[in-house]
Amino acid sequence: MKLLVAFFILILISAGCSTLNNSELENSSDALNNGYYQTAIHHANKILLLDSLNAEAYLLRGKAYSRLNEHDKALNDFNSSMKIKPGFENYYSRGLEYLKNQTWQEAIADFDSAISYNNFNKEAYFTRAYTKSLLEDFEGAIEDYKKTIDIDSNHFAANINLGNIYGRLGYEKDALLCFTKAIIIQPKNPDGYFNRGNQKLIMNDLKGGIEDLEKSLTIDNKNINALFLLAELKIKANDNLGAFSILNRILSIEENAKALFLRGSLYLKLEDRNNACGDLNRAGELGYFDAYEMINKYCVKTKRKK
Repeated sequence: MKLLVAFFILILISAGCSTLNNSELENSSDALNNGYYQTAIHHANKILLLDSLNAEAYLLRGKAYSRLNEHDKALNDFNSSMKIKPGFENYYSRGLEYLKNQTWQEAIADFDSAISYNNFNKEAYFTRAYTKSLLEDFEGAIEDYKKTIDIDSNHFAANINLGNIYGRLGYEKDALLCFTKAIIIQPKNPDGYFNRGNQKLIMNDLKGGIEDLEKSLTIDNKNINALFLLAELKIKANDNLGAFSILNRILSIEENAKALFLRGSLYLKLEDRNNACGDLNRAGELGYFDAYEMINKYCVKTKRKK
């Protein structure tokens, strides 16, 4: 009878610890998701004091340390989690930590392991593709981006990134198809139009490039990259007034050295030397050193001999 009572007591203690752990795991997870990283660590620590073999607690604490940029602590916790219960989540999390710290080969090895546990996770393929592109393994990246799209045909970022790789490798039509598909997926996202406009610029389709960039700017009218690209397209198309308008828009958002340099160069074309030199001098002051050659040529006054 005493043994039976002792057995029930052990069951009750075990059940109590399990309930406490589950509650603390939820608290740690909620804190992590809401950006309270120290709180997430606090709850994970409470679990590990009672249960030093709780793989999920190590995983949650590792993620919190990662958000706090405590790299070594994060890796230690991911390693501890993996030793207790290896699986997709701890390999993927450690791979992200390696990626963040630019140890790309280690990151790919972990993404490989994560995929071996779950070969239908689109973000694992997407992140491995991105890592491969950093190592200039473009063929491997293409394969992984395609796998991402096979799993989720509406993956906007995978289509954009795949298009950029195709463009870099000279597969211009494939790049345009990817960007067009991204636009169909998210027609209100300016990035699709921006990237397609950039690709059209590379292909010397000035009219098409301008149309796409203007569409991008109707969605986000303060996109500096799109504004610059549009200004450069208008300059190539000899639309100087249009280029002036775009450069003025950039300068109304921020004092930008490159915009000042380009506007100064346009003023020189119009033989407005005063405004040209004003812009070029300010561009030089802001560190745009290409301005100095033009300043020396057009803006430096020589003293007359008496």
